[in-house]
Amino acid sequence: MNKFALAYIALLVAVLVVSSGCITTKESIKLQQQVDDIKANMGLLKAESAQQLRDEVKSVRESQADLLERVGRVEGRVSELIGRVDEAQFQAKEVQKNTSTLSSDIGKRIENLEKALESLRGELKGISEALDQIKEKKALKDEAARKAPDDLYNEAYSAYKAGRYEEARDLFEKVLSKNPDGKYTPAAHYWRGESFFQLKSYQEAIAEFGEVIQKFPKSEKAPGAYLRTGTAFMELGDKEKAKLFFDEVIAKFPKSEQARVAKKKLQSLK
Repeated sequence: MNKFALAYIALLVAVLVVSSGCITTKESIKLQQQVDDIKANMGLLKAESAQQLRDEVKSVRESQADLLERVGRVEGRVSELIGRVDEAQFQAKEVQKNTSTLSSDIGKRIENLEKALESLRGELKGISEALDQIKEKKALKDEAARKAPDDLYNEAYSAYKAGRYEEARDLFEKVLSKNPDGKYTPAAHYWRGESFFQLKSYQEAIAEFGEVIQKFPKSEKAPGAYLRTGTAFMELGDKEKAKLFFDEVIAKFPKSEQARVAKKKLQSLK
């Protein structure tokens, strides 16, 4: 029981006593003073109780506000976590989609690499075969280099007569490199020129015939070199230069078989 209730009971008792008429006037005055004191105390108690109630209400309100604030923070945190979960789910889907695309792309790249590898194998096979041919030709050249000049020249000439013009061309070059001032040098230049001519390499043929004309003008191959130079120019469509060389054959070697052939060729150019 609080102070306010006790004061209220005391006041009630005093009123009852006064109203019963069992007390004297002096006692009545004293009792009235007590009643007034009790009323005053009751007023103080009411004020104190009201203030205490207001404080308690304030405290409750503050507690509620703090609780609401905490709830708000929790709700914000929950919203943030939900957002992160949504983002994580989105990223997971993107990763899954990218992984699928990447797997498809890797498959295509592997397929392309396999095709490229197969093509490379074919190229390597071709290169290997070409290397084998080069080795074979080198072996032939090395063998030819070990032979005596007469044997090497005869082999080159045999290759020409057999229609193996590329082989003859290379063998005559070997004769010239091994014996640049040998007895077969004019003939080697001439027949190398003939090999180029048969291969339709007319400019190269003219160059070889020119070696005979310039360096060996009195050799037995000189008339043929003039004649075949003119013929090469005919094949190139240069009739004027062809006529010059045919005229040279006739002027320098008038009684030769090459001069007779040159006259016929000049007739055909008119």
